[in-house]
Amino acid sequence: MARPNQSGMVIYDTLVSLDYLGQKTVDMGNSNFEYFHSFKYATLNSENMGQNELLISNDTIKIRLQTRYFDSLQLQNNLLTDSRYYDKHPFYGLDEVEIISLNSLHYKPRNQLDRIFISINGNEISLPKEEFANFFDVNILCTENHCPTKAYLTDEGDIILLMENGTGSGFYYAIFVFNNQGSLIDKIVKSAL
Repeated sequence: MARPNQSGMVIYDTLVSLDYLGQKTVDMGNSNFEYFHSFKYATLNSENMGQNELLISNDTIKIRLQTRYFDSLQLQNNLLTDSRYYDKHPFYGLDEVEIISLNSLHYKPRNQLDRIFISINGNEISLPKEEFANFFDVNILCTENHCPTKAYLTDEGDIILLMENGTGSGFYYAIFVFNNQGSLIDKIVKSAL
């Protein structure tokens, strides 16, 4: 849809689906979500705090993500006690073959997301585990060239946490949007395949 703005220039409105926002582009590993917003937002600093923790922060905001070793016994128990467990809680970072092989442990994810804490002006909130309990093979460690987990501060004060997780056919994006009080506004999780 084309419409003129106050300067007389024509502006084109484009509608895209949430699925599109989660797709990855071929250059520089940015998601369409980042390009869609032109991401001129302030990027928060990321610092590895050991092998299992990432701290993302600025002067007033701190986000801590922690992983733990994959608990195959708990997952097997959940699958055995509830035949619809996978339907209710789809797994990210695991494909169907890997889910079947959990019984014989042919494949074992490196880790799973354990905790997400967000602190704004010293007021810390722990995100409920239900929001990420099904996230496996979580990539939180930053290198000199790339950080698969990033956070941005929007002009309105919202916080966007973007995660690139999994490997191969289990690759997926997780995007969390928090308001300026640290409450979760929205979550998008999309497998890349």
